[in-house]
Amino acid sequence: MVVRRMRKTLLWVALAGLFMLLIGCSGAAREKKFPISSSLTPPPESSEVVFDTLPKDYYFVQVEDAVLTDEAGEVIRRLFFQERVFLIRKGVQRTLVEDYAGNQGYVERSVLGKDFISDIGEIYSGVEYGAYAEKNKPYKDYKPVRAVYMPPVQLENVDVFLQRLEGTSINSIVIDYKNDYDQILFPSPATQEIKIDSSPAFNESPEEFMTKIKEKGFHTIARIVVFRSDNYVLAYPKHSVMDEAGELYYSEGSYWVSPYCREMWDYIVKLSNEALAYGFDEIQFDHLNFPVADGTQLSMRNLEDESRPEAIQKFLFHVQSSLGNKDAIIGVNVFGWSAVVPSDIDIGQQWEALSAVSDVISPMFYPSLFSAGNLGLDRPQREPYETIKRASQYALERNENLPTPAFIRPWLQAYDYDIAYGEEEISAQIQALKDLGIYEYMLWNPDGQYELGGLNDASTNR
Repeated sequence: MVVRRMRKTLLWVALAGLFMLLIGCSGAAREKKFPISSSLTPPPESSEVVFDTLPKDYYFVQVEDAVLTDEAGEVIRRLFFQERVFLIRKGVQRTLVEDYAGNQGYVERSVLGKDFISDIGEIYSGVEYGAYAEKNKPYKDYKPVRAVYMPPVQLENVDVFLQRLEGTSINSIVIDYKNDYDQILFPSPATQEIKIDSSPAFNESPEEFMTKIKEKGFHTIARIVVFRSDNYVLAYPKHSVMDEAGELYYSEGSYWVSPYCREMWDYIVKLSNEALAYGFDEIQFDHLNFPVADGTQLSMRNLEDESRPEAIQKFLFHVQSSLGNKDAIIGVNVFGWSAVVPSDIDIGQQWEALSAVSDVISPMFYPSLFSAGNLGLDRPQREPYETIKRASQYALERNENLPTPAFIRPWLQAYDYDIAYGEEEISAQIQALKDLGIYEYMLWNPDGQYELGGLNDASTNR
């Protein structure tokens, strides 16, 4: 494929800007088909996964039409190509295996093998690239999101903020439930329970606040910053990332909790359940990564001996199995570079590992964060259309490596950086996505000041 060859050529050029991009970061080519449930037994639920008790040896299904059967030969469920099944007992013709729902049954031995057939550039131990037969949430009710970020500075002026969105194609709002500074939007029993210092809730009247937004018809997304957490680290330093001198590691303006920390996982689950109970429609995780090392030897407290992508992915499995609303959409924000580089870019964010198990994946494709030469462009910041199109082509290609990829919903630049980014630049970015068949986006402006006058020209009601 010509495009694929071009991308491989551009990759080495693009790698030169990786470090700069990491420091600076805060649909499908064809329409994605909604999952269609099998007429047989439903596919496995991720909530049943218990990692520590699964058999260790495994195989991958090597054909498209394999089935799991009981001892009498009755079909339990269909298996999908490259699904991972765990060995119980080998047989001459049939092998007894277990799937991720805990279903045990027989598979023809000839359809099993150790090969994972994929274009994934790097395979990490412990990562599940084919965890689901299908993602069986009610995606038939899913509507493409066209969102803006509502920062804390706008919370006291919610009526004015909503008024500015009238007449535009924006249908969703991203609001911090837990922000970069550990501030919580509404009164939080979870924060009180773990006894960490925190500022008073931004808003003490959650019902009134959410009603104003819902009455305007907006879909609400709760942004939850995960492992960047000063207050948690100061309360529980034994769970923090440490530098080579044994001190708490400070990076990007914050201390970091180890992504291996199961206690932090549970805290984030409780915050997520709070947000859903308050009426948010969707959960979005940000800073879901290990900190950038900056050349420092870090102690991550890896008690489970897991790879970094494995830990991040297991966190998402844990959330999915622990949310009170099993149908809640879960999104993850990732560095834009995660779509371009095959590895986890040393922070645990490998595109396939995240897209395989989340509902929505949101790369931060801000043109200002790409350096000269990245994506084969001399000045990416001055070419918003081409920058977004080339970066998104990588994302689409990476999704093709997976049986159950997430919806791609990029973050787009709506803030000035060296040059102004107004209506024309925002519309160009949206048009690039639309031309690739991606009908979702989120606009980021840290002040919440958006120029949306020409937005409808590049948007769609799809």
